[in-house]
Amino acid sequence: MRCPRRALLLALPGVLLGRAAAGQPAGDRMATRCNTLAERLLAAEAGPRAGAMVSGLSLLDALAPLGPGARSEAATALARLLGPRGAQALALHQALSTDEALKRAAAVWLPRRPPPLPAYREAVAPLGAHVEAVEFAVAETLGRINGWVAERTNNLIPTLLDRLPRDPGVVVTAALHFAARWEIPFDPAQTLAGPFTRGDGQRMEARFMRAMRLVPYAESRSWRAVRLPYTQGQYEAVLLAPAPGRPATQAAQALRDRTALAVLAALRFDQAEVELSVPRLALNQTIDLLPRLRQGNLGAAFAPEADFRGIDGTPIRLTAIRQRVALRLDESGTQAAAATAVLGDRAMVERARFVADRPFLLLVVHRPTGLHIVTALVNEPGTT
Repeated sequence: MRCPRRALLLALPGVLLGRAAAGQPAGDRMATRCNTLAERLLAAEAGPRAGAMVSGLSLLDALAPLGPGARSEAATALARLLGPRGAQALALHQALSTDEALKRAAAVWLPRRPPPLPAYREAVAPLGAHVEAVEFAVAETLGRINGWVAERTNNLIPTLLDRLPRDPGVVVTAALHFAARWEIPFDPAQTLAGPFTRGDGQRMEARFMRAMRLVPYAESRSWRAVRLPYTQGQYEAVLLAPAPGRPATQAAQALRDRTALAVLAALRFDQAEVELSVPRLALNQTIDLLPRLRQGNLGAAFAPEADFRGIDGTPIRLTAIRQRVALRLDESGTQAAAATAVLGDRAMVERARFVADRPFLLLVVHRPTGLHIVTALVNEPGTT
């Protein structure tokens, strides 16, 4: 398809996507799997009356430290996401570790007793995850964890958790901050107010950044797309919006149909002079991802019976996976932050019960020889 030299990109409800630097092949496979998971989670949250935001990378950074602690079916399920022994997650981590625009951190917070298993601490070290023992019963611990998140998200996410598990077994936190300037900034003097049509058909006023740019552009009968580069050449913002005349619900429907990524992959981008009209964004969202993750082929890793004894040797049950995302888009560039917390408490171990309330046998045994010193059938306890 030959693109016109001039095209008007309408900022209707669309999808904003980021493309990270490609790593080694294992890292690329992990990136694709991460994008697909994010699309599925976003589809479950998005609707005609509400947008949604998900950071697949932040979720991955929070799940990767769980991998070495998983056992049995939970380990098998996480390996489908992270790769065998987390190899693909590690490859992506290493591909992004020297990035200037994207800052990431992860921490594993554990009770002081019992201590983490040495094998677990050794396994999470290559992921850059900080392991720390804390007193969860102390009120200051919650503030300390939230402070850790705020510092690593440049205060875009000042608070992630409002409470800790009742009997904490583990809290894994992951935080990222992305900041990049447009290759060619928008002129604030050209920003004007205009109507934005929501997915439910209601109109609201937005501030639209306007400019004429020679940028990669693609169009089809149903879609318009543009790629806006940042000064950090490894990144770009990709905006996908319905074509003029198409319904305002189209972007959300593409997510629900799991076709949004396929649409982008099928579009052919060519350099074109494009008249841009893109709204300034200031978005925040907090969601619990655990119910969604319990569905599909990863469910065994998040089921109530999932086994994470490999962390410190005790049974741990995941109770919540809370993610908060903040996105700012203005004339100078983009700033985004995401933080994810995986919460686990001490699983209630199902104990066997022995109740001798009916006639029973009693043997007093000399263990070295197996000799029964006394053998009795107790028909009634007698008087004591």
